[in-house]
Amino acid sequence: MSTSEPYRLNLAINPGRTHLHRRAITLIALSVVSIVGLGGCSKGATTPTITVKAADRACTVDKTVLNSAKMEVQVTNAGSKVTEVYVYAPVSGRYSRIIGEAENIGPQTSQSFTVNLRAGQYEIACKPGMRGNGIRTRVSVR
Repeated sequence: MSTSEPYRLNLAINPGRTHLHRRAITLIALSVVSIVGLGGCSKGATTPTITVKAADRACTVDKTVLNSAKMEVQVTNAGSKVTEVYVYAPVSGRYSRIIGEAENIGPQTSQSFTVNLRAGQYEIACKPGMRGNGIRTRVSVR
């Protein structure tokens, strides 16, 4: 080949190696499909939520029967006092073990926290003014 002659790329496939080319193309295609498929696994997965509306004299929980899962507790303080919200698990018949909490939630503001709820009974307590045992609602997890 002289320097004045254009470079030619030999695209002819060697008949003896056709199966290798097909195998390589198949592996590349499967790799791309796998990567695209795995990317979809992390998106779209949502955490179940419990919505709690805390007020000066009330504590409203949107669901009282739940499935066992990691839950996001979304708290809105509709009251005029700073409040706290706790999720309690039972210990010796009393709901006293804190398994999740949000503190210092100002009036007309919201806050969220996550809690792992396994099968059993729990209490969600709102504490307007951050005092006392709170206004409690029992929830069942199956």
